[in-house]
Amino acid sequence: MDPRRTHDGHEVIAADLHARGISHVFTVGGTPVHETLSACARHGIRVIGVHHQHAGAMMSAAFNYVSGHLASAVVLSAGPAITHAVTGVLVAHDNDLPLLVLGGCRPLDMRGKGTFQDLDAVAIFRPVTRHAGLVASPDEIAPALERACDIAVGARFGPVYLEIPEEALNGRATRDAPQPGRRAARKVDRDAIERAATLLRNASRPALLVGSALRWTSPFHTLARLVDRLDAPFAAPLYAQGYLPDDHRLCFNAVRARMLATADVVLVAGTRLDWTVRYGAEIASAATVIALGVDERGAGGNVAPAMAIEGDPAAALEALVQALGPGPTPAAAGDRWRADLATARDERARADETLERDDRSPMTEARLVAEVRRFASRDTFFVVDGNRILETAQRHMPTFEPVSRLTPGHNGCMGVGVPFGIGAKLARPDRGVLVVTGDLAFALCVMEMETAVRLRVPLVVVVANNDGNGGGRSERKYYPPEHPDRVTMFQPGLRYDEIARTLGAHGERVERVDELAPALARAAASGVAALVDVRVRIHDG
Repeated sequence: MDPRRTHDGHEVIAADLHARGISHVFTVGGTPVHETLSACARHGIRVIGVHHQHAGAMMSAAFNYVSGHLASAVVLSAGPAITHAVTGVLVAHDNDLPLLVLGGCRPLDMRGKGTFQDLDAVAIFRPVTRHAGLVASPDEIAPALERACDIAVGARFGPVYLEIPEEALNGRATRDAPQPGRRAARKVDRDAIERAATLLRNASRPALLVGSALRWTSPFHTLARLVDRLDAPFAAPLYAQGYLPDDHRLCFNAVRARMLATADVVLVAGTRLDWTVRYGAEIASAATVIALGVDERGAGGNVAPAMAIEGDPAAALEALVQALGPGPTPAAAGDRWRADLATARDERARADETLERDDRSPMTEARLVAEVRRFASRDTFFVVDGNRILETAQRHMPTFEPVSRLTPGHNGCMGVGVPFGIGAKLARPDRGVLVVTGDLAFALCVMEMETAVRLRVPLVVVVANNDGNGGGRSERKYYPPEHPDRVTMFQPGLRYDEIARTLGAHGERVERVDELAPALARAAASGVAALVDVRVRIHDG
């Protein structure tokens, strides 16, 4: 902006976002933010129009996760448009994904007087954001944005919300756009590093839990060096799968509970001991736990760590590798332990292979995932969404490259699949993106297939179609056969491929196992957003 001129709030926002490296804004246009969005477009920010605000928030969160920083924002019109976005913001909150949400609102002097779409959205967003605030005047916009962006990528990443009323958007401000600096790295406690190195060096059976908080400093090469130095088995829940490849000889995701129950020292790096790891109950009571990269919430769970290493995770891991030094060779007891874990992992793999060879039609979820896995390349970006198919994919679908997997994560929200896939593909157009989703989850954001077509985003969506929520398990469990209505099941035989074609996408229906691989190949070769509707078995129990 020209420092000698004043600018309206719309221009201040657009210039500020552009200066901060925001390249995309996700939105459903409306009053009072139409002018904000057009100002963003003038500044070279790509304005992405979506069908539903919660999908836009999910797209932005995925875009930021894949980009590795706050690279996009969400701009909302007033009233219901803001409440529509809450689910997407909650997903970002519970998975520690950075997200900047700007919401327009009616004039403050009309609040409480029956104004159209009058809403105090700050109160709604406070429980599901790191920060929610009101920007009352145009001169407050730039400093409020600066604070919000700093909080979104602070010690604990997450969403922030700013409510900006019409008088702030339409008023004039003189403040220049910012020149953002680099975020200062948190210092590492060298004494804590030395104590942790001693514990790990003397361990016979050291193990590692890898968490998604490591994404933001991306110490993946250092992580690999640490595992090699300690010869340490590791497991990676949720998003962290692929930070080290799932086919690494020391990856024991499949037998994580056994690994933790038999380790004598456990390094918990970039994750909390929450429900995804049974609050630490899998860890042996006699084991020593070291927490690295903890935030203000602490290590969580029901297991108190013997020590915590605060500070920048990448710097802490590098310092730990240096402190460990080149040797000595791990104890022979550790060799036997790792061999036992490998045997257990191989037994689990053989059991999985039996499930994956089932040739019956309709196919099982395990066979569907196996066919998708065989089709995909090692660098395919996987998005998984749903109920039964999510559970199956978590077990049968490995990830081999860092930052190559997104799921509903910690709160299990359905409907993230297509929005996450679009956000990931926009951030990395050079990567193949494959979404595997249940039919209930897909239906929650079905219209975003039109968004993908319109934006020329060629992702492939595979729908596991079992007539609704859980393939009939709940219907049969909770409702008698004579119940007059289907509650958790849809109409039989819904054709999601036909819906996709109506929206301009490539769409195919698959009934038999031998049809799936050719259909996936045609979908990937279509050059447009594509959907493969796969009939899977409806289960009774």
